[in-house]
Amino acid sequence: MSMTEVSLQVLFAVLSLIIASIAARRPKTFRAGIVAGTLTGLVLLIAASALVGFLGNAMPFGQIDFWLMGMF
Repeated sequence: MSMTEVSLQVLFAVLSLIIASIAARRPKTFRAGIVAGTLTGLVLLIAASALVGFLGNAMPFGQIDFWLMGMF
């Protein structure tokens, strides 16, 4: 796995957790907040994993890493 792919996965995971925690705070009851946060987090993490997997097949992450290493 390339560094670009790992970086994208970490970025999307952090964004998913932020959005899930915001969604968990909105409902009026504690139980509804837990369900909303959990479902939002799971859906976003699965979607982010699928997106990074698709981009890994569509984009040459290894070549991007090579170009980025050449810059430094």
